[in-house]
Amino acid sequence: MNAKQKLIIDERSQGVCEAPNCPTPKFGLQYCHLEPKRMGGRHGKWKGIFDDARNQARLCLHHHHIIDNVVNAPVMRDFLLRFLKKKIDHESWREEYFG
Repeated sequence: MNAKQKLIIDERSQGVCEAPNCPTPKFGLQYCHLEPKRMGGRHGKWKGIFDDARNQARLCLHHHHIIDNVVNAPVMRDFLLRFLKKKIDHESWREEYFG
């Protein structure tokens, strides 16, 4: 991930965890791949966007663990992924048309 991608993600997160209603502040956040390497990342179906800002979010440790934990929290992971992807798609569209 390069500095430009980090800036895009930081602006989108506005200094808090991107999960719904999570108040974790900036100093407690991590960059998280929404579709991790082990699920098709660099060499699979996500090869073209693996390190793209649309495949990443700023999350607290708790929500990052949910995204990475497919086996123990599949329903919560699915909800969080749908929420984040919808938010990221909206932000990408807004940026494209309104600068």
